[in-house]
Amino acid sequence: MLSDPTTDCRPNWSGCIVHSGSSMLQIFSLKLVSITAPAIGDDPIQVYGFMAVRDHMDCLRNYVFNRGRDKPFVVSLSDPFILLSGPKRGIGMETPALLEYDIRIKRGDGEDDDLQLIDRAATISETELPLPYAQAYTRWIAGDYGAMNISLALLHNAIEATMHIQITEVRGSGGFDMSMACRVGQIPNEIKLFESVAIAKLCQLNKRFVLAIVKRGILVLDLKVKRSGALEEEEPVRMLRGLKGKAHGQVILPMIFDCATILVSVHWSNLPAPMLD
Repeated sequence: MLSDPTTDCRPNWSGCIVHSGSSMLQIFSLKLVSITAPAIGDDPIQVYGFMAVRDHMDCLRNYVFNRGRDKPFVVSLSDPFILLSGPKRGIGMETPALLEYDIRIKRGDGEDDDLQLIDRAATISETELPLPYAQAYTRWIAGDYGAMNISLALLHNAIEATMHIQITEVRGSGGFDMSMACRVGQIPNEIKLFESVAIAKLCQLNKRFVLAIVKRGILVLDLKVKRSGALEEEEPVRMLRGLKGKAHGQVILPMIFDCATILVSVHWSNLPAPMLD
């Protein structure tokens, strides 16, 4: 939001001394940990609904997960992580934030057949997240027909990183499959961005990722590529890259594989001042 330095940004050897970051919330993952719903069986489970955070920035819903009934997310019991779709901007934590969620299990032809998985609202404050740098905090969310875990962390002196992914070159025929995750700072928890996405041509993926990272901390990109049609036992090619978080500016990082060139651009920004009454 504020990638360009302002006139009052006076840089020194360590960077901008005006915009030193702020307290921000980073959500790492959402995981289905138990199902008590009747007649679910071992089949993949389809979930839909939303999870959103309201903070002091503008009090609107900032969606972390948002799926309609016509496009549910399919959860595999062998890999029960739910791929997050947001947030759309950084989540400020100068004051407690409100976490809202209404996620359901799709069954049958109509909504009357569906089951309520979790449905509640809860506040998140700094006192609930005592380990901002060492690890993420996991909260258990219990519901009528199961439970989920959400992993999150409070980051002090944090800035916003907005990431865009572009496929600039595809070599060979058949395309490739891409998976991408990242880590922020010294916290080992992964943030899954893409999971086995099939790419066949040049494109700019219509999704942006917004992350929180401590200023001058390291954002680690973990990209895996596997050529389409490769043998099942063949391991994907993995590439790790690290970027140092800054208060302002942009960095463009080409990641070159045998079958493709993938361009990752990251805009660094401080959160803007909150809206006042």
